Formats: sequence, C-alpha cells, structure tokens
Amino acid sequence: MIHLVDFNNDTIVGVPAQDIERVLILQARNDFLTAHEHYKKEQAQANYSDVTLIAIRLQTLFLELQALLKRRLKPEDYREMFNSVFNKKAVYDEILNSYLIINELLDSINLTKIDNKKVYDRTRVEIENKEKI
Repeated sequence: MIHLVDFNNDTIVGVPAQDIERVLILQARNDFLTAHEHYKKEQAQANYSDVTLIAIRLQTLFLELQALLKRRLKPEDYREMFNSVFNKKAVYDEILNSYLIINELLDSINLTKIDNKKVYDRTRVEIENKEKI
C-alpha cells in the first residue's frame, strides 16, 4: 500500500490542513478501489471471495467523511448509510451502493470531478458573453 501523506516528513508542516485532508480522503478512496479490484478478481477466478476487506475499507472511508456525510445527507439517509456500512453481515450490493453515494458526494464537492471545464455554447454567443462579464 502506498501512502500519499508522509507524516514523518518535516515538509508537511507547511502544508495547509485542508490539503492534507483532501489527500487522506483520496487515499482512503483509492484503498477502497484497490480492495474492490482484488475482490472482483477473486470472484472472477471462482475463488472464495470475501467482502470483509472492501467492507473495512468502506468503513475507513466513511469515518474519514463522517462529518461531511452528516452535513450533506438527509438524517434518515445518513442513518441508513451508517447502518449499512457498519453492518457485521455486509452484503456486496450494500457496500457498492454506499460507495457510489460517497463517490457522487465527492464529485459534487469537486474533489474527484475531472470535467470542470465549462462548455462554451457557440449558438448563444451574446448570452455566453454576458455570463463571462
């Protein structure tokens, strides 16, 4: 496992906490995706495939985002996700569904969004120019 933040490095002192937190969230997300990839590989090879690792990685990602999730989700959706993520008898579909909700949330706050560029509509030149001003 590769760690993106080295807390034993003296140069980390000058990095804003918000930037470090972003990297930690991306690291937890990457760890989940790596575990998911391993799970699907084992499943495809017809080996016994256990969801424990992806469930644990999802729990870590959830804990990293807990306050954000609590602020952004409806209280009943937050409780449902919490119960699903920390269910001792984790089911793959629930794990995937919870991850997809988290992933969409990370996209909505522009942490994982890569298509940020505004598309210029050439058919509405005057309107586009007014929006730029």
